[in-house]
Amino acid sequence: MTYNAGPSCRTINYDDDEDDDNEGDDNAYIRRERYTEDQLRILNEAFSRDPRPSREEKEQLADELCTNYRRIQIWFQNKRASTKKNGPNMESDIGNNGVTDGVSKLLDLQQKDRLI
Repeated sequence: MTYNAGPSCRTINYDDDEDDDNEGDDNAYIRRERYTEDQLRILNEAFSRDPRPSREEKEQLADELCTNYRRIQIWFQNKRASTKKNGPNMESDIGNNGVTDGVSKLLDLQQKDRLI
């Protein structure tokens, strides 16, 4: 099966999977496709402009990011939930490079404690 999500999107060929022996298995693992850094940057920018974009805006994002509408819809839903749970200040750390930013902030705090 070949999937092409738009003119500027790459073609993904699913026939080359090595796990063909699990085709009929109900417990087969479905590989999750992750967003790239560029896609996350675009999504985070869109979220900062409007955390509840219209259907048309989400469809435009889906076309631009070469993915489907449902993935965009779920991303915004999850992002709103995590922002509500963690607060808007935490979300900026998590959105871009949260692990690295968090570790560097922790190291900065430890360094300041040593100096005092």
